[in-house]
Amino acid sequence: MKKFFYRVPNMFGICVLLLLPLLWGVSCRIDVSSDSDGAANEEPGGSDTSDDSGGDDTLTDNYGTSGLYLDTAMTWTTYGLMSRGAKASALINTWESASVGVDGDNVATITINKDNAWRGISLCEVPYNTSSGSYYDFTDVATITFYVKSADITADHIRVLLQSRGSDMADFSQKPLSSYGTGTITDWTKVSIPVASADRISTVSTALAVTFYNESGVSSGDTVQIKQIGFLDASGNVTSVIGKISYEAAPAETYQSKGLFLNSAHTWETACLDQKKMYLGRWEASYVGVADEIATFTAKTGNVWKGAALAQVPVNVLAGSYYDLRNVANIKFKIKSTDILPSDLKIMIQDNGHDLGDYPSNGAVNLTNYYIGDTSTHVSDITNWTEVRVPVTAAARTNTISTALALVAFGNGAAGASVDLNDTVKITEIDFLDADGKSVDIAGNITYDPAFDAGSRTLVWNDEFNESTTDAEVCPDAAKWNYDTGTGPGNDGWGNSEAEVYTESTETNHPNAYVSNGTLKIKAVVADDGSVTSARMITSETKNFTHGYIEFRAKLPTQRGTWPALWLLGSSLKSGGSWPACGELDVMEYSTNFWGNQVFGTAHCPAGYGGNPVATNGSPVYNVDTEWHTYAVDWQSTYIKWYVDGKCLLTYNNPDGTFNNNFYILMNVAVGGTLGGDWSSLKTGTMEVDYVRIYN
Repeated sequence: MKKFFYRVPNMFGICVLLLLPLLWGVSCRIDVSSDSDGAANEEPGGSDTSDDSGGDDTLTDNYGTSGLYLDTAMTWTTYGLMSRGAKASALINTWESASVGVDGDNVATITINKDNAWRGISLCEVPYNTSSGSYYDFTDVATITFYVKSADITADHIRVLLQSRGSDMADFSQKPLSSYGTGTITDWTKVSIPVASADRISTVSTALAVTFYNESGVSSGDTVQIKQIGFLDASGNVTSVIGKISYEAAPAETYQSKGLFLNSAHTWETACLDQKKMYLGRWEASYVGVADEIATFTAKTGNVWKGAALAQVPVNVLAGSYYDLRNVANIKFKIKSTDILPSDLKIMIQDNGHDLGDYPSNGAVNLTNYYIGDTSTHVSDITNWTEVRVPVTAAARTNTISTALALVAFGNGAAGASVDLNDTVKITEIDFLDADGKSVDIAGNITYDPAFDAGSRTLVWNDEFNESTTDAEVCPDAAKWNYDTGTGPGNDGWGNSEAEVYTESTETNHPNAYVSNGTLKIKAVVADDGSVTSARMITSETKNFTHGYIEFRAKLPTQRGTWPALWLLGSSLKSGGSWPACGELDVMEYSTNFWGNQVFGTAHCPAGYGGNPVATNGSPVYNVDTEWHTYAVDWQSTYIKWYVDGKCLLTYNNPDGTFNNNFYILMNVAVGGTLGGDWSSLKTGTMEVDYVRIYN
């Protein structure tokens, strides 16, 4: 955390910290989903009151409510695209060197992000959660219409593409808009594309895409806007194109509720595991989404290692918790992919965090080495749902399994030639079976940590930061928070050579700490003259306590040079005491410059030479700036435990007597200094806190 004074750590400790970070990530795959009631979103009005400029959000030419619109969930929806009682959606996809965004007016903005390269956007593509043989039906389509606008790119550089069964349709193979009579498009312009009789087929996989292929008039940063797509029959009326779209249901369950299923909380649950949960992990270049009890693994990038841990030891367990595969003869699951070959997919199992030799992440064993169901036939095709049986070798039949099943793919070289950006694999119905084919409870060694269950505790102090639930910025509750201000007692950057000057928030002036939309913001700001201000909120005058369970829920700044912290200091520091004699508990501190994606928990006291840590550990945490994470300390007289998202990060047993005294809370964003590092590119960096809670 932000230290009151800095201790020079030993070089061994620095080396260890520098070696810890691992790179993780997420993909940008767009999931297709329906409203909770299964109905389509209400579309804008369809009265024929507007002209053909397309400048408003009402449909023109009597389209009614059947034209396609882009909603904020990144899908095109329409009342006319109904299937099996659920909202049907057309997938919007991003290609190599372009991206698409959606505003509140149902306008898609396509942005070019590379010069002189193939790029495009598939605006109406068959959704990926459909059954085999699902296509758009153009049998009755005579004209495709939409509105387009661009101040950057002319009509002769924007091409139209349609595909049948994934192949370009000859009459729509990237012809420019100008070939359809479209002129200037600096203002909203209606485009009408005739569909010849020969192209009125029922196997259309991409109903509309726009491309820009090595066009000299197209540059990085250029944009094109599109809205109000309509598919019209020969009479000019909207016709449904959804006739052959069939949405996919999960395969029938075969294990009497004992197979593992993925729920919306991204955990695997099963009756045979007594409703205990398995952790779902996502690795460097992949993402796993959840729908209809099916896990969809998506490659975030091409040509790079990627994978997903589908049955990993849960986060909220005690040390020594592992899965027990001693009685498991086979692992079974159902898998499907139309993108990746089974020869480029591998199964991995880990024992105590290390790859087992028979199931290595980078070894030669791939899916084609395993069997279809109970047969002796090797897996060769997974374009349809295929049950896979993976025999468990003697080496894997241990009771110290940390990852009971993971799927990995390689896109580097010939070993992963079929793995490309946004390729997907679907998995469901995982089960662990004994030699007789019966489900085995593998959770015997899993012990859940009661200390993590805050529901068993009594809340004794909290701040939910609800002073403002709108955009209005107000001062944090003065009855709960006071402030450290300036540059430290010795004017030395708080003993760490930090660059910021801490300010105090008042009712009339709160530049660096304020509440809005139900959360606290602590904001570091670099002024034009290079000076830096931030805030360090404390409870030394309002809340001092000894022992308890304290939890923060926060998003962290990731700008280089920021050093956010959530921590505790001994109260004696405010009454003439000194550091490290007062003691320090760092619930969470984070440094993009030095620790990558790792957060650290640490304890400092006189027992550590010169204040060096008596206990410290880091843990990778992903999307710290965009997703909420919890950081907590269970502080007791006989132990101190640190938690990140419920996972025990560190245990300090029989802590020094320093930690049997009163402490107070601190939250701050430092800039530069010992752990902030280079901040030359920094403009602002904000830590957002949803709540602070203390339980007895």
